[in-house]
Amino acid sequence: MRALKGAMMRNIPLMMTCQEFDSSMHDYVERSLPPGERRRFRLHITLCRECRTYLEDYEMTVLLGKAAFSEQEVLQPSSPPERVVRAILNARRG
Repeated sequence: MRALKGAMMRNIPLMMTCQEFDSSMHDYVERSLPPGERRRFRLHITLCRECRTYLEDYEMTVLLGKAAFSEQEVLQPSSPPERVVRAILNARRG
């Protein structure tokens, strides 16, 4: 079925292949794709359910990655409890 769909899509004027779609996805998400390529990209995701799902998953991954790193707290080393310091010093003297 996928091969038949691919053969049909190749015959549509200006249609982008799934491989071209994959190569252009990052630029599309970053909004750096030229207008003509952007139109071809949108036409492809309109007609190709697999690539549309792949794009949705990619965009969600990017959002989750950005969220994970933007909320990351910088861990400050805290002072060890006094009893731990004494125990270490006593063990070293031992």
